[in-house]
Amino acid sequence: MTGSSLNAGFASPSKHRIHGILIVLLAFAIAFGAIVANIAFLHFDKEGDDAEVLLTQLQGLAYRLSALEWQAIGKREISSEVARRTQETQEEMGRAILSLEQSDPNVEALRLLRRSYDAYLLAVNEEFRLIKAGDIAQAQIIDDDLVDPAFDAFSQALTSTGAMYSTKVKRLGQLALFGSSLVLLLAMAAIAALVWRTQKAQAAAEEATTRESALARAQQALLESRDHFRKVVEYIPLSMALVGSDGTIEYINRKAIETFGYLPQDIPNMDHWWVQAYPDETYRAEVTALWMGLMREALAQDHEIERRDYRVTCKNGSVKVVAIFGVWIADKVLVVFEDITERKQAEAARLTLEAQLRESQKMEALGTMAGGVAHDFNNALAMIIGNAELARQDVGPGHAALVSLEEIGKACRRATDLVQQILAFSRHQKLERKATSLALVVVESARLIRATLPVGVSLNVECKADTPAVLADATQVQQILLNLCANAVHAVEDQGQPGLIEVSLSACDQTQNVTHGDLPPCRYACLTVGDNGSGMEEETRSRIFEPFFTTKSVGKGTGLGLAVVHGIVQAHEARIEVESTPGGGSTFRIYFPAIDAPVAEVAAPDAVPTHGAGKRVLYIDDEEAIIFLMKRLLERRGFRVSGYTDPREALAAVKANPDQFDLAVTDYKMPGMSGLQVAEALRDIRADLPVVLASGYIT
Repeated sequence: MTGSSLNAGFASPSKHRIHGILIVLLAFAIAFGAIVANIAFLHFDKEGDDAEVLLTQLQGLAYRLSALEWQAIGKREISSEVARRTQETQEEMGRAILSLEQSDPNVEALRLLRRSYDAYLLAVNEEFRLIKAGDIAQAQIIDDDLVDPAFDAFSQALTSTGAMYSTKVKRLGQLALFGSSLVLLLAMAAIAALVWRTQKAQAAAEEATTRESALARAQQALLESRDHFRKVVEYIPLSMALVGSDGTIEYINRKAIETFGYLPQDIPNMDHWWVQAYPDETYRAEVTALWMGLMREALAQDHEIERRDYRVTCKNGSVKVVAIFGVWIADKVLVVFEDITERKQAEAARLTLEAQLRESQKMEALGTMAGGVAHDFNNALAMIIGNAELARQDVGPGHAALVSLEEIGKACRRATDLVQQILAFSRHQKLERKATSLALVVVESARLIRATLPVGVSLNVECKADTPAVLADATQVQQILLNLCANAVHAVEDQGQPGLIEVSLSACDQTQNVTHGDLPPCRYACLTVGDNGSGMEEETRSRIFEPFFTTKSVGKGTGLGLAVVHGIVQAHEARIEVESTPGGGSTFRIYFPAIDAPVAEVAAPDAVPTHGAGKRVLYIDDEEAIIFLMKRLLERRGFRVSGYTDPREALAAVKANPDQFDLAVTDYKMPGMSGLQVAEALRDIRADLPVVLASGYIT
């Protein structure tokens, strides 16, 4: 073996050792570098976590300061509690920012954060100064123009600072990843350690990014929620107010101001609300006690404050019916007001219409009953009058019984008048409406009325020449005048001063004087009867048209006079209105629809024969006494009468010998077969036989 070979042999192990040493040294250097990088990463990761804690603390303090500012401007004053909490919050924010600046004073993001914080603090303090000074309007402007933008700028600065720390963490993670890759070439253990640290760095960076995004979303959601809440409360179609535990009205929405007219400065607390909304002391005490009781009950049982209706006086003096309820929110009460004035008015109108309907049904039922009673009574009167007349003829002149028979006749005539009023009230009398000049009726009626006026009572009549004609039954209109004037006479009697009754007739339009909205627009003839009597209270006035209702003493009134007037007016499709006050007299106005038709002249009645001359009369009535009476009366006048109580027997007699009768008289209302049916059957048997219908419904 040569020397060179030996040297070469000895050099190879040394070189390997040197290489090994170099590799080991390199590995140690790389490992040391990796260790140093990981130590630096761990140190900065902790520093990043501390900064993130401070940033999160700053964000929470900023939200707290914003809430205190919103509460102060909402209450329009700064309480001692709010002032104390505001000062503490500002001091905590200053310490947090100082800690961040001491950790890394040369970072531009921290300097930006400091400037935005100072601007936000300056705006808030200016707003608080204006609130303390009572300049709420200017404070609201500062809030919108300075405080909110400064708050947004400060939030963005917080976000930027958080992003800066996140960027540093990401860069250091990349360095650690590079060092770990070198160590992986030399030692599996170092590689494993670096991989673990790299994964941790990546997770930290992702977590920081996630926290940053979540924080931004939460901030945006809070701002949107605050804006939405304000808009909802401002524009909700219900009046709302927020009342604090000390009775301070912290907030009222726009609808409440529109409904009641009160501005926030008008009602700063519930004491002012009670006095202005409920000016009547008695009602105020009642409402206050009720509301306080409902509040305590709701708080104790944990449910909403029960809804009740109240009469609230607005700023302009009008009174509204308002449904008020509320709900406890922590130590405050959210009060809700619903204006139900129109609903209550509609309900009252409905109840009035229902009462009118019931009154109409009652009047109709009474009319039906009165008509039936009058029918039977009329038949009885006919028998009394007829027999009295026969008796008067039998006894002859100078007989002592004539006086009694005359008194019977007078009593029957008074009873006949009563029956006539009952029939008019029940509207069973047939109306013969035709074109009529009411002036003629008024003049004729006035002549009759003046003849019966007591001493000390005068009657004035005035008929305008332009009064239009109406479609009316003159007899029934005369009945209206007689009844109204009789009522006026009773009103003006015994009052210690001359009585005056005024009757007038004039033309009017629906829009001039008529207060009834259901009348169609057209011309009317207005018949007015007024007096200067004692007048009526509202309770009496509301009942004057009820049958048998009277305020007169016994023997001075039947209670049917005005009821009859009401029935005749309705039958003529007219309307009646009454004005009366105690001590101020009464005035009745009746509106008859006008027509454009000529008034027919009244023809003289044809002469009626006074003797039957042997003519045969068929008389049908279900009352045996009526047949007996009429047979005697007609036979004394020269008629021959065949009477039947059964219509079928009468028809059979006519059918057996159709030419034996010259006239048929039948009652209108009979059991089994009416007078009209009898007339139709007689027409089928003998078409030229005259038929007369008679009824106790007709006077």
